Amino acid sequence: MEVLVSMFLISVGLMAVVSLFSSNLVRVINSRNQTIAGLLAQEGAELVRNIRDNNVAAGLGSFDVNLPSESKTDCIIDMGNVVMNDDRCDRSLIQEKLYYSPLSSKNYYIHSSAGGKETKFKRKIDIAYSGTGDARAMTVTSIVAWGETFPSVSDCNFANRCAYVETTLTKWKEN
Repeated sequence: MEVLVSMFLISVGLMAVVSLFSSNLVRVINSRNQTIAGLLAQEGAELVRNIRDNNVAAGLGSFDVNLPSESKTDCIIDMGNVVMNDDRCDRSLIQEKLYYSPLSSKNYYIHSSAGGKETKFKRKIDIAYSGTGDARAMTVTSIVAWGETFPSVSDCNFANRCAYVETTLTKWKEN
């Protein structure tokens, strides 16, 4: 009888430990996904900044080349262009699927470290212009999601499997 009671107590204790390990593993995976999504969102905003800076370095206007001429939503980005051409923005449900490969046939910006496998992360870039002339500015919102839906910025949070970065770029070094 004592052996049965002690085995019962040990099994209950082991089940509690296993339950703690599995719930902790879920939290670690969710935290990892949130970190990756935040970095990919930052990367999207930095790619837009890079295009603006390359325009200035080439002696062009800040927003003249490889950026949409007006406010656009649901844009995708690669290393050189935000929208390749304007019809890649404002189409329903366009999101950039993030790959790990040197180049994709769809010209998506992709990572080169893991051989062409599509990841669970999707990114879209929203661009909103404000002001005119030398005071013209661009607000860039880079949103990354890894769930079934793509929430709006106001609903973008850990619970909805989404992260976003928003930055405002201004014209600079233009005469």
